[in-house]
Amino acid sequence: MHFPILGHRASLGLKARPSDHEIQNSLTDSKYSTSGRYGLKNLDSATGASEEAPESPGNTDLLRDTDSQKAPMCCRFDTTQFLIKRYRRSQTTVYRMGVLDMRSVFLGVAAIVLGIVTPTVAADMTPAPVVEDLVAAPAAQWSGFYVGAHAGYGWGNRNGCGDIGISLLNFNLIPVFPIESCDAAPDEFTYDYDQAGGLVGFQAGYNWMATETFLVGAEFSASIANITGELDGLFGGVGTWDGLATATAKAGFTFDSILVYGEAGLGFAGSSFEGDLGCNFEMNHVGPLAGAGVSVKVTDSMSLDLKYQHIWLGADQAQCNSTATAIDPAFLAIPTELRTEGSLDVVKLGLNFQLGNP
Repeated sequence: MHFPILGHRASLGLKARPSDHEIQNSLTDSKYSTSGRYGLKNLDSATGASEEAPESPGNTDLLRDTDSQKAPMCCRFDTTQFLIKRYRRSQTTVYRMGVLDMRSVFLGVAAIVLGIVTPTVAADMTPAPVVEDLVAAPAAQWSGFYVGAHAGYGWGNRNGCGDIGISLLNFNLIPVFPIESCDAAPDEFTYDYDQAGGLVGFQAGYNWMATETFLVGAEFSASIANITGELDGLFGGVGTWDGLATATAKAGFTFDSILVYGEAGLGFAGSSFEGDLGCNFEMNHVGPLAGAGVSVKVTDSMSLDLKYQHIWLGADQAQCNSTATAIDPAFLAIPTELRTEGSLDVVKLGLNFQLGNP
C-alpha cells in the first residue's frame, strides 16, 4: 500500500509532477484543441473532423478567434495557461488531501501506542511498597497446651462441732452418732479457728482463642500445702490443710502480651488433725471455686501468671478416740465424732511454658 506525500513521491508510487511543456503537449493531443471559439475545439479522433465546443453563455464577441478578426491583447484568453493552472490546482488539492490523510493515520496510531505504553510506564515508575510497612507485628499467641509450676500462699478457716461418748472395755456406754448439722450444737461442742501457710505445685492447661481477643481455656493444678492453725478447747489440737487440687474453666481477654481472665471450677482439699488428747484424723473436702488472674508473656513460649482463688470447702466427718485420763484406752475411752467444713483463699504465682499451637 502506498501513501502519497511520504518521503520522495516516486518511492510512494506517485508520478512526478509534469512540467508545463508536458501539460501543454497532453492538452494538444486531447479531445479539445486550443483553436476555435474560446480556444477550445472538439477533435473527433476517428474522423479528424473538428467540432466546436459549446458556446459559453454571455457576451462572447470579444473572445472570438477568427481568420479575419483577433481579439484585443488585453482580452485574449490563453487556454493553455488556463488549463495548466487548473491542472496544477487539482494536483495540489490531491497532494494536500494525501498529507491530511497521512497525518490522521499517524495521529491515530500515535494515540493508540501512547494509550498502551503510558500505563505500563507509569506502573513501572510507581515505587514498590515497603514490605515492613505492610506487615504488622504478629500478635502474641496464647492458644495451645501449656505446663508450669507455681508457688503461693494460702489462708483458711476450719469450723465445726463434735460429740463425745463413753466406751468401757470397748463397749459404748454412751454411743456417738454422725452429726447432720452443727446448727443446734452447744457452744462448748463447737470450734472455729484459722490457718495460714504456703504451698507449691504444678499446673497444666489448654487455651483457645475464640476470637482475636477473647480466650477460653481449662486448667488443672495440684499443690502440696502447709496451711496450718492451732485449735484450743475441748477438741484442741493442730489442724492443717496439707493438699490442694483445682480444676477450673476460664475465660478472658487478651491485650497482645497480656491476658486478663476469670475462672470457676472445683477445689479439692485434704486436711489432717492431731488432737491434744490423741484424737487424730484426716478429712477430704470439696467445693466450688472462683478466681481471677492475669498472665504476661515473657517470651513467645513463656508467661508469668498471677491469680487469686477462693474455695468453699464442704463438710466432712471423722471419728477418733480421745483419752481423758491415764487409764488404758482399751479399758476406758472417749469416742469422738467430728464434723468439719472450711474455706481457703489462695494466691499463686506461676510460670507457664507453652507447648505449641493447635
